[in-house]
Amino acid sequence: SLPSQLPPEDQPIVAEAVGISVNFKSAILMPAATEVRKSMEYAVEDCYANGDRDVATVQAQMAQARDRTMRALFGGR
Repeated sequence: SLPSQLPPEDQPIVAEAVGISVNFKSAILMPAATEVRKSMEYAVEDCYANGDRDVATVQAQMAQARDRTMRALFGGR
């Protein structure tokens, strides 16, 4: 049956999700990948906690977190 014909408790809902994937070619760097992923997760959680679900904003915050963690782990500007 169509969603409009379903009872209220069976109506479809929209579920939000953010996918994060961090990969390094070297197995030696896999612990770093975990740290980078965690920093990106925290950035997403922070955005959602502040009520900011704008895709561009969340992506920008994730990228900043990734860059900041990469610099902390491996140096650089």
